[in-house]
Amino acid sequence: MATGVSVSDNALSTIHEVAAHQVSFVVLQIHDGKVEVDVAGPAAGGDFQDTLAALTAHLPSNEPRFAVASGPGQELVYIRWAPDSSPVKAKMLYAGSGASLKAKLSGHIVVEVQATEKEELSYQVVAAAIQRFH
Repeated sequence: MATGVSVSDNALSTIHEVAAHQVSFVVLQIHDGKVEVDVAGPAAGGDFQDTLAALTAHLPSNEPRFAVASGPGQELVYIRWAPDSSPVKAKMLYAGSGASLKAKLSGHIVVEVQATEKEELSYQVVAAAIQRFH
């Protein structure tokens, strides 16, 4: 389902910084028909478990978001966050826009994780998803 949502130049630039391991993660939100940067993480290079904890702390409890994190290897972890408490219209918008954002990650090794609860983004769960990918 195409939604007409585009990805802003700033969001693309920040995603490329994550892919280059210059920034540890980026949390993205849809605002005025564009995927925009909500929060960019600190410089990459730390422990992936700490990166994941910091990223998860920036996810709102009642609104969907996208996130891209620099994984423990060369992979990118693409997170589709849609808590059950989110409004249905917002969940539908994010669900319909996720494929176009993922397409912007082409050329990179991408592990996709979908979560509705923060427990689904624990280090153990995400590390298992990365292992299944390899």
